[in-house]
Formats: sequence, C-alpha cells, structure tokens
Amino acid sequence: MAVRRDYGSFSKACLRHFSPMVSHLGFEPHGGASFARERNGYRDGLFFQQSPWGSGEFCMTVGFHVPAMNALLGEEPSFSLLLGRRIGAGGAGDERWLGAQDKNELVGNLRCFAGYLEADMPHFDQMRCLADLVSAHGRQEGFGDDPPEQVTHLEQLAVANHGLLLVLAGRAEDAQRWIEVSVSSMKAGGIDKYTESRVVALDGIVSRIQAGEFR
Repeated sequence: MAVRRDYGSFSKACLRHFSPMVSHLGFEPHGGASFARERNGYRDGLFFQQSPWGSGEFCMTVGFHVPAMNALLGEEPSFSLLLGRRIGAGGAGDERWLGAQDKNELVGNLRCFAGYLEADMPHFDQMRCLADLVSAHGRQEGFGDDPPEQVTHLEQLAVANHGLLLVLAGRAEDAQRWIEVSVSSMKAGGIDKYTESRVVALDGIVSRIQAGEFR
C-alpha cells in the first residue's frame, strides 16, 4: 500500500541521504536503492527494501553482485545479490527493520544501517576472489564437491549459479557437471516460457566449455 511521505520516493531518498554516509567505505549508488563497491571480478553490494504494508519500515540486505554471470547468460545487466542476508546490529544475518515514517526518521535510521555496515565490513573483506565466493556459495547451499545426483525444482537455480561461478573462477570442467545436472532437471520437469531461455543459455555455455573457450 503506497503512502505519501515527506521524503518522496523511498529509493531516491535512500540514494540521496545514504550515499555520503558510506562513500568512505567505497560504496557508490548503483540504481534504485542499491549500492556497490568494486572488488576483484565482482562487487560487494547492498540494497534497501521498504515494507509493502504501509508502515514505512525498511531493511537492508547485503551480499555479492557478479555482473559477469549475466554476461555469461547473455542477459541484460541487472543488480542481484548472491549470499544475500539482511543486516542489523549483530551483523549480516541479524535481520532488522527500522522505521521511516518521515524524513527525520528515515535519515536517522539510514545512519543506523550505515553504522551496521561499517561494523560488519569483515563480512565483505573475508571474500578476496571469485574462488572464495564459490566456496561460500557452496557452504550456504549445503553443496559438496560434486553436484547432487538429483536436483529438485527449487535447487535448479542454485545449482546452475554454482556452475556459473565455477566458470568464472577458472574451473570450467567442474562447472560443466553442475550446469548439466541443473539443465537435466529443468528438462525433466518440462520446459516453460522461463526455463526455455535459461536452458538455451546454459546449453550454450556447456558448448563453449566443450570447445575449450574457458581454458
């Protein structure tokens, strides 16, 4: 339910007021209510989300944005986060929603989130390269060294994403196995309008791996 507030657009207000609070950490506006800082082949990222129920409360999610994943799939650039977790005083995973009934409350609580972010910068700094993201993604999803023998509908995206990360981390042969089991699950479940384009893109990546493009 949309509610008019004295700060106008929530996204624009976040960009305007949060930017100077976190620029010293290297985070810059990235469209919408999103911010990112460049790393080695990926970006540390965050975005704000306001409750749709009219309370004005909002939260902040932190994670990692890998633009090259969209490029591999031939998709338009978009901002999305891997390993996304909402943040609070206890760091990433300590979900916190704060009020934004008016501009003063919004700015004050954006300052709180800036403080939470600065205190939890080790969450980002522990990742140093794409190989670290591969390991962290595997741990979060409960994956082992090998792809699962059976991939459920709910696991298809995570398994495919793991394969894409492996490609980007220079492990193309391992990536092929992960992508193939995800595609097999999609095909077994029946191809719909969404999965058709994804299967074509993933099959194309497998063909490129087989041709030695990523060696």
